[in-house]
Amino acid sequence: MRLGWLYERDSWVIVLVLMVAMMLAAEIGSRVGRRWPMRAGETSGRYFIAVQGSLLALLSLLLGFTFNMSTQRYETRRRLVMDDANVLGVLCMQSSLLPQPQRSKFEPFLRQYIEARADTAIVKGELTGAELANRIELATTLHGRMWEVVKTEVQGEHPARGAQAMVTLLGDVQSLHRQRIWAYGSRVPEVIITMLFGTAMTAMFAVGYSGGLTQQRGMLLRVMITLVVCGTVFTILDLDTPRRGSIHVEQTPMLWVKQMMEHVSEPSP
Repeated sequence: MRLGWLYERDSWVIVLVLMVAMMLAAEIGSRVGRRWPMRAGETSGRYFIAVQGSLLALLSLLLGFTFNMSTQRYETRRRLVMDDANVLGVLCMQSSLLPQPQRSKFEPFLRQYIEARADTAIVKGELTGAELANRIELATTLHGRMWEVVKTEVQGEHPARGAQAMVTLLGDVQSLHRQRIWAYGSRVPEVIITMLFGTAMTAMFAVGYSGGLTQQRGMLLRVMITLVVCGTVFTILDLDTPRRGSIHVEQTPMLWVKQMMEHVSEPSP
């Protein structure tokens, strides 16, 4: 799964570039304001203040809108982990109803499937894109093998009680697997991030220009706006980068299912 160029780079690098660009835009605006001030009097000054306020308001709106989009995607990934763990937990318990030899065939595939989904490297986000793609392919293959075992049992003369329910559960497992893959690749569109960056630099140019008109650098105001904007952008990018960011989706429910599978698979005394 290939991501856009923006999400292939570390969040702190992008934010550092944005910070430098915003401060540079403010400095250019300040010099322009000192060199070519408005000459139409107080009316033009009020007009420019209104434009500057509009730009800052637009920047705030874009920040809030983009932050909400990234938060929704993060919450979707968290919810899907819990839903996936719940369905796998029920499937794990349901598999104990299969008769032999189907149970002995099914449980190793289910165990490998859960281990592939709850691997420590995945939990810590240490896999590369190619390795993650291989894990996705492995999970799909194991699901197909589990399906064949259950289908053979259901199509038999005397299917075991609960076998039909396992057909539904396997369908839910596959559906959640596809949803998690889609949620992993779902990001805030890069055009929105680019628009946010452009608005931030334009607003900082206006702030610098306003200071230049009054022969004031306004360095404290520049720094405050830059830090707030860049801090918010960093959080947005980090929430939207599940594999490389510092904010990871908690995978503990999948680890619980792995432990439960090991317990269910233990032979009875």
